[in-house]
Amino acid sequence: GGYGFELLQNVSEEFIVAFTGLPQAERAGIVWRRTVFPASEYPTVSSLQEALVEKYGPPHLAANQEGYYSLGHRRGTVTYSWVYDTRQLPIAASDSALRSRCVNGPRPRFQRQMSWNSACGITVRAEIVPAAGNAVLAGELNVVVMDQKRFDDAVRQFDLDLKAAIEAQHAGKGAAPDL
Repeated sequence: GGYGFELLQNVSEEFIVAFTGLPQAERAGIVWRRTVFPASEYPTVSSLQEALVEKYGPPHLAANQEGYYSLGHRRGTVTYSWVYDTRQLPIAASDSALRSRCVNGPRPRFQRQMSWNSACGITVRAEIVPAAGNAVLAGELNVVVMDQKRFDDAVRQFDLDLKAAIEAQHAGKGAAPDL
């Protein structure tokens, strides 16, 4: 039919990338990665935590339950977050309002609807889902990386560019209708 996507079954590695920009000028704005580990290859939760710290540095926020900084936290998961301001400096714990807005933008697991805030810079969120019945082993890892300010700017620019392209395509194609 061509009007929908078939859901893939039994996928162990999934990447979703959101792009902005007109053709030939596209830019990746958000990247989600979902890894579902085979039961015979479950890593330990602690080994994933160590790997995340090695890649992104010590997390700015960590949560294992719903709380002020982790709205939408999935029960039983461990979530690490790295949040930066628009100058790409870590957001200080003393700036709890900005920290809260930034950490609650992109969700680690891809969702149809999400939010972002132009007052925030790079945000990385990682969610470790323990294996069923064994909190020491990890069954799934979800990670999102996004520069919220850049993405917001790019979405706004894309809207302007798209309108300009449509107007240019239709320029001079007939007089205005008689209303």
